[in-house]
Amino acid sequence: MDMNAILEFLNEYAVLWVAVVCGGVGWLVKHTVSAIPNQYIPLIVVVLGMFLVIWDAGWQVDGQVIVQGVCSGALAVWVHQLFKQLYEKYIEGKEQET
Repeated sequence: MDMNAILEFLNEYAVLWVAVVCGGVGWLVKHTVSAIPNQYIPLIVVVLGMFLVIWDAGWQVDGQVIVQGVCSGALAVWVHQLFKQLYEKYIEGKEQET
C-alpha cells in the first residue's frame, strides 16, 4: 500500500477533532502519568478515539464508526511519531555533528 492510498483512507475515515483530542491526551499521559509505560499509550489513544467517535455518533455502533475511531486514534499516533522522528533525525542529529 503506497502513501497516497493511506492518506486517502485517513482522509475518508479519520475525524480530525478526535485525532487532535487523542493526540493531546496521549501527550498528557506520556508527560504526567509515570505509572503507564509508553508502550501502552498508542492503545489508550486508539481506544479513546473509538469511544469519542461512538459518542459523537450518538452511541450508535457500526463498522464505519469503529473504523473512524481506530483511524482517528492511529492518526494521532502517526503524527506524533512523524514529528518525533523528524526532530530526532534533523534537530538532534545536527547537534551531535558539531
